[in-house]
Amino acid sequence: MEMKPLTRLMLGLVCLLVAIWLVAPTLVVVPMSFNENKSLAFPPQGFSWQWYENFVTNPDWSTSFLNSLKVASIVAVLATVLGTLAAFGLDRMQARPANLLRMLMLTPMVVPGVVLAIGIYAVYLDTR
Repeated sequence: MEMKPLTRLMLGLVCLLVAIWLVAPTLVVVPMSFNENKSLAFPPQGFSWQWYENFVTNPDWSTSFLNSLKVASIVAVLATVLGTLAAFGLDRMQARPANLLRMLMLTPMVVPGVVLAIGIYAVYLDTR
């Protein structure tokens, strides 16, 4: 289906805005990492590599980084294997139990948004 030029333009603008929204924090944090001060400040005051030097030379940082990398690798492999097995199993199940299991598997993605909405609602309720 061919999109109208105006629709395509609007979709492009929305995609551009979302991309800017997602990249903007990185564009702020990276310059702040070269700050001379011990506290975060934007715009950075001075230029220094001290935090990167500290990360590379301090054994506590390298140990923590390697531990995080190991845990992340194991979790990624396990999640991929378990997710693939669950998808195959759900595909071969009857409709009713499969739908119930799909709903249960989606709750971790849905619940944080609901909890956030309840919290925001409570804040706005108090401001009235």
